[in-house]
Amino acid sequence: MALIDKEPVSGASKVWLYQFMAVARLVWPFLIYPFSPNGVSSFDAIATKFIKKWYGINKSANPTCLFLPKSMKACGWNLPSPGQLLKSMQIVGQHILKYSKDDLTSCLAEISRSKAKNAKSRQWSPGVALDELESIVSFNIAFGGRCDTKKLGLGADHSTNLRNASLREKRKAISALCKREVAEARLVNLRDLALSGNFLKWDNLMSSQLDWNNQILGMSPKELSFVANAQTLALPDPSKMGF
Repeated sequence: MALIDKEPVSGASKVWLYQFMAVARLVWPFLIYPFSPNGVSSFDAIATKFIKKWYGINKSANPTCLFLPKSMKACGWNLPSPGQLLKSMQIVGQHILKYSKDDLTSCLAEISRSKAKNAKSRQWSPGVALDELESIVSFNIAFGGRCDTKKLGLGADHSTNLRNASLREKRKAISALCKREVAEARLVNLRDLALSGNFLKWDNLMSSQLDWNNQILGMSPKELSFVANAQTLALPDPSKMGF
C-alpha cells in the first residue's frame, strides 16, 4: 500500500491498483495458511486508511459502503476487503480438501472439521462455515431456488441452478454466498448506526455509476471526493437539506 501511495497517479487509479494488485497478492497465502480473521483485522484497517486518503474521504467517515457490492443498498463501491477475502479463500480451501481425490487428504480435512465443530471456542472456523454454506446451497438446489454467483435464494429465477453442476461451480457459488453474508453483516451494522436511516436516503439522490471507467476517466478528484464523502456520512445528511 505504501508503494502504491508513492505512484504519481490519481487517487482512483491507486484504489484500482489496490483491488487488482495488492489484494490479489493475498489470495494464495490466504488459501493455504491458517490465518485467523482477528489476525487479519489490522489489514482491513490499513486498507481503509489508504483508500480514504486516495478518495479524499474524511478520517471520521464510516467506510462500510466502500466494501459493499454494487447490488446492495447504499450504493456499494464493491471494493474487496482482506477480511472478506480471507474467509472466502479459506472456505474454498476447505472445499478443495473435503472433496480431494486423495483419501488421506479428505480424511484429515474431515477430522479437522469435526474438531472445530466440537470445540467450545466461538472463533470463526472455515470448516464449520463450509458445512453451513453447503447446507444453504443444497437447500436452494432441492427447492428450486437460484444458486448462481449473482443471486442466491428461493423465489428467484429458476432457470439457473446447480443441480448438475461440477464441484468447481458449486465451490464458486459457496464462495459467492460467503461474500454475500459478510456484506449483509456490514449492511446490518450500517443500519444500526444512529444516522443510518438518513444515510440510506442517499441511495435515491446520487448516481450509483461507480465503475472504474467513470471514476478514473470521468470524474475529477474533487467530484469523486464529494461523492465518497456523501456516501460515507461525512457530509450533511439529506434530512438536513430539505429532502
